[in-house]
Amino acid sequence: LLLALEALTPSKSWVAVFPAIAGIAAIIGLAIWKRTLIKRWWIRLRNQNTG
Repeated sequence: LLLALEALTPSKSWVAVFPAIAGIAAIIGLAIWKRTLIKRWWIRLRNQNTG
């Protein structure tokens, strides 16, 4: 992947990299926003597995 990005011009490499950065930022944002729900879900899932 890095070799392919280096072969592209800088503007084209940003077109390739930006969606990945945006996706990661969205996932992190949702995780922070919904952290209490995720924590409850994780505790419930863990209790079912041990239970």
